Amino acid sequence: MYFFAVQFLAIALIALLAEGGMRIYRHVIQAAYQKSVAAAIERSKADEISDEFTYKIIAIGDSHTYGVDSSPGKDYPRQLVDILAERRPDLNVELENLAHPGMNSVQAADALQNYISAVPGHPINLVLACVGNNNKHNLVGLSDALGTNIEGLSPSQKLAHLLKNSGAYRLTVLTRSRLEQRVEYDEHNQMWVGCVLCGNNEPLLGKWMEHDLRRIVELAQSRGALPVFLSYFWMQPYVDRSMSNVAEQTGAIYVPMVKFGLSFSSDDTGCVGPTYHPNDEGYGRIAATIYNALLHYDALPAPPENAAFKATSIELPPHCGVGWSPLAASR
Repeated sequence: MYFFAVQFLAIALIALLAEGGMRIYRHVIQAAYQKSVAAAIERSKADEISDEFTYKIIAIGDSHTYGVDSSPGKDYPRQLVDILAERRPDLNVELENLAHPGMNSVQAADALQNYISAVPGHPINLVLACVGNNNKHNLVGLSDALGTNIEGLSPSQKLAHLLKNSGAYRLTVLTRSRLEQRVEYDEHNQMWVGCVLCGNNEPLLGKWMEHDLRRIVELAQSRGALPVFLSYFWMQPYVDRSMSNVAEQTGAIYVPMVKFGLSFSSDDTGCVGPTYHPNDEGYGRIAATIYNALLHYDALPAPPENAAFKATSIELPPHCGVGWSPLAASR
């Protein structure tokens, strides 16, 4: 009996430490992203609203939109601005990058909402969103996103709900789910059983993602902006499927970037930096792919009738690691 009591206390202590650590992590991420969003708001408030047309881009997301592993000014939102400046000189493009490493989809949507609420008179034309990878471990806002209401439950039901919605419990469930995928291997189909591409796995993450993506669409469209979803350069099934579904249902644009648009047999390591984020070339491929998608969907403002230029798509090289830049691409 004593042995089991010690085991129980040890497990409870580990769970409490895990929960405490996760809460500290969330607090640090929350404080950091709120500081960066506040700085962006102050910059925009300082800018006077001009009668001159401005094409305003807002980028939200995590470290992949922030630009980890890139040189200064080589994150994909900034490279997209450079492409537009070169190929659409008639557009006066401005960018606010609200992304921050560690953000989940709730925090990214909150950043967008805080920004557009603080600067209501400023036009927004395009919202870029690459979100969801951190939802596996950053659970800030999950319960609110899923709309769980515990009012009216009995004390025991409330306790059960709070335990099940603790960060430690949810992280354990998600981790177990992902490990089971890898254990239950289908030798005939050469795929994980329950893979989201052949079934509907990870329902909690998928439901959460779709909720936040719809919120991002509503926020963008409330200001007349076009929402663009961008996947990661590796397969993230619950992200990929959620973005595809919501884009199809709402009119948002979905830009899949798995393997940087290369074939699955291609080597993409030349586009990847030391911490497994895109490098300058990888972010350049992402920016060029977004630009090509905007042309494909006729999503950019029409150029002047007497324009001396013609906006054409960018041809991407068939391989990574060649030192390619979208600004050096032939026009």
